[in-house]
Amino acid sequence: MSEYHLPIWFRSVWNKVKAFFVTRDALTFLVFLFISTAFWFVHALDRVRETQITLQLSYIGIPENVLFVDQSPASVNVKIKDEGKNLFAYRKNKLPLIAFDLSESFTEEQGKVIITKEEIRKKVTMLISGTTDILAINPDTIALNYIKQSQKEVPVQVVATLLPARQYMIRDTLMQNKTVLLFGRASQLADIHEIRTQNLIFSDIKDSTRLTLPLQIPSGIRAGVDKVNCIVVAEKFTEKKMKVNIEPVNFPHDVNVRIFPAEAEVTCNLPLSEFASLQPNDIRVFIDYHDVKPNMAQVELSAETDKPYISKIKLHPSEVEFLLEEKNQDNNNNETDTNG
Repeated sequence: MSEYHLPIWFRSVWNKVKAFFVTRDALTFLVFLFISTAFWFVHALDRVRETQITLQLSYIGIPENVLFVDQSPASVNVKIKDEGKNLFAYRKNKLPLIAFDLSESFTEEQGKVIITKEEIRKKVTMLISGTTDILAINPDTIALNYIKQSQKEVPVQVVATLLPARQYMIRDTLMQNKTVLLFGRASQLADIHEIRTQNLIFSDIKDSTRLTLPLQIPSGIRAGVDKVNCIVVAEKFTEKKMKVNIEPVNFPHDVNVRIFPAEAEVTCNLPLSEFASLQPNDIRVFIDYHDVKPNMAQVELSAETDKPYISKIKLHPSEVEFLLEEKNQDNNNNETDTNG
């Protein structure tokens, strides 16, 4: 809405206000207003006043197997009296924590730790100015009921899903904490044999990646740590092909096994750093007697390796023909040929 659409009386007042602020009298008014405000503020800082400050508490030296039955106070409220400038400094500057060392306090299996009003007042006095009077402290005494819990160390099991980036493979997982210390009732700890990580999904892992894995802590149990760190080592992989001899396994000792063909082409994925060192005898290709059925002419090949970095083993051919011959029959044939 433009100025011309306003009521006549409003335009008249508005014009007078604008005229006042563009005159020298307005500047003089503002200067005196600032000076009077400053004098009032200085006078207020010199006056003795009362206020309340809150001081945060910290309890140190508590053994891991000690559990407080009730919630321990996190702060105390202190009513103080001093000149305004000193009280203003308390508001402006953050006071440090009040720390109580309880390392020598837990002598029984369960009990109560008392922090007296004298101890609290002494700690507060150390933090404030000598000119400040302490009028009241709330709470002025702290009572901490505690019990000592049983403890048990168990291994950490990683169940997170680790997905490498394209053309990478997971080479190793290095745990910073392989075990975790648990605290709780002995009967409950007896049924716990491992602690698992949360099943989070980590994708596009390249090279060495540091991960933080939260732990699944059962209800009613406390743990020394609630998460563990691990380093996942990923490396670029490549493909390698080799010719490997086929072995018969679990066949009777009185049977000769002839396999056609006698070797298979093995294709597998492996880290680039292991390409040159991988040899044919690092992968075992075999046919198993337990897979043979009566009147079978072909049997499926199997493969195994003790190299954890080898993956996706493929065999060509995937099946082979075989022939079983009794060893005694071979010996008789050899004797007959000799006599002839």
